[in-house]
Amino acid sequence: MPVLFVSRSQLIQRQVGVVFPLVRRFENWPRWSPWLVAAPGFELEFLDEAFSWKGEACGQGRIRMSGEVKGRRIDYELVSSRPHRLRVEVSISFEEVVGGTRVTWSMSGKLPVLKFWRKWSLQRQIGADYERGLRMLQDLAEEGVVRSRVEVPGREGCAPFFGVGIRRTVAMDDLAAAIEADYLAVREHYPEGDAVTVYHKWCWKKRRVVYVTGVRLERMPGVVADGMELFEFPGSEVFIVRHFGEFRHLGNGWAGGMMHLRAKRLKPDPKVPPFEVYEELEGADLVVRVCLPLRR
Repeated sequence: MPVLFVSRSQLIQRQVGVVFPLVRRFENWPRWSPWLVAAPGFELEFLDEAFSWKGEACGQGRIRMSGEVKGRRIDYELVSSRPHRLRVEVSISFEEVVGGTRVTWSMSGKLPVLKFWRKWSLQRQIGADYERGLRMLQDLAEEGVVRSRVEVPGREGCAPFFGVGIRRTVAMDDLAAAIEADYLAVREHYPEGDAVTVYHKWCWKKRRVVYVTGVRLERMPGVVADGMELFEFPGSEVFIVRHFGEFRHLGNGWAGGMMHLRAKRLKPDPKVPPFEVYEELEGADLVVRVCLPLRR
């Protein structure tokens, strides 16, 4: 059988005595779990050293603590019946290092032979989920709060629009800073209009993104500034998720959208790139509308 293995780490600038209880108590998981935060509307049931979940988007399953070395490691058994039938072993370890605690989240398990073709996509997907969860655990430990909340308005019609922006290819780790810089550059020439980022390509193997960041315009500009280009959205039905909070947690909005698409068996339109509309850019908590175009 194909073997699944995923492992991600995060340095948290707090001592083990602060971080460990946030993981040890299952009641804390809804505050930092990458699935529970991204897909509100779930049902949870806590039973001694286990909890079960059930929800339209996050599926159904149970996780049970199977072993513990206090302050150093916790082992779990996770059984999922939806959206994937999986039984895997999970561990979260804690290492005291200079500057705080290194938390490592790992998973191993086996896929049915007929599911071998899903191995790499599942490992990539789960790895991205672990990264989101560890970032939220970091915020919870260091700041006492996770600034990330997801709402799901669902399917809506979106009229055609056009705009002007900067196209760039960047490393995923540099995405937020690059988008901010490009947006400010566009605003110098086009001070009006909603801020938008259109994503043309995600290359997970090389961890690079191709995007255009700019503004929607009410009328076609007479001249396009140097280094910028026109972009156009043809109009279609889109699935909308709104994310409230820090940009570093915006992946929760995208993950929530994809979880809902899978649960509702909706299909994205491969010919129309997804995009973000920035509804609120002032203050600590940004409001971003994630728009996933659907097939007609």
